[in-house]
Amino acid sequence: MISNYKFSKNILNFNQKLKKINWRVSFPGTVFIRDYEFLPDKSPYDIDLLVQKNEVSKLEVLFKKNADENSLLLISKNSLESSVFIIFDLNIEKNRRNWIFFEIRTKYLIDKVGDFCIDKIDVMYKKNQLPIPTKKWIFFLYFHQYLRQRKNRHINLLKKIKYSRQDLNFTKKILSCNEKEIDLVLNGCMDTLNKKFLVYKKDKKKIVQLIF
Repeated sequence: MISNYKFSKNILNFNQKLKKINWRVSFPGTVFIRDYEFLPDKSPYDIDLLVQKNEVSKLEVLFKKNADENSLLLISKNSLESSVFIIFDLNIEKNRRNWIFFEIRTKYLIDKVGDFCIDKIDVMYKKNQLPIPTKKWIFFLYFHQYLRQRKNRHINLLKKIKYSRQDLNFTKKILSCNEKEIDLVLNGCMDTLNKKFLVYKKDKKKIVQLIF
């Protein structure tokens, strides 16, 4: 699996430089929301960021400068509410991952009738670290991602989070679900309900609903 490979030396250096940025000052409207946990060494596939619109072009300039300084090639694709930055190491290293992929969004979509922007998220800043959400937001973001993709790695990450009742209540409020539904998901009961445990309720602006 690609997630098992460490990045090439040049990409490792690129990732290390990202951690040294004073994000609170230079990019107060940027937060890494998913799949950043194993940086600078690895990532599952793409790394997700939520970024204010007025910072996207500035962020691309930073990534391009950082890529050039580490002999890397950056290719970007921009649309109205999202951007993709793919960075390649053309000095191919054997048994290493020679590319890294960042997906940037200006809005986080919950369903067809609900979304939020970076200014809604509480961000943690630490010296020489990437800006990441607070614990209640981390729990919500991975829980919601599991509902969308049903990947075991998201559940495994959730189980490692020392979440509180306050964190659960936060997710319950956003998704209009109850604690029983959250517990069933965390305890892997999706299969016992024929993998139809969760569905969208678009008409009532709800995300999840228990099916018996």
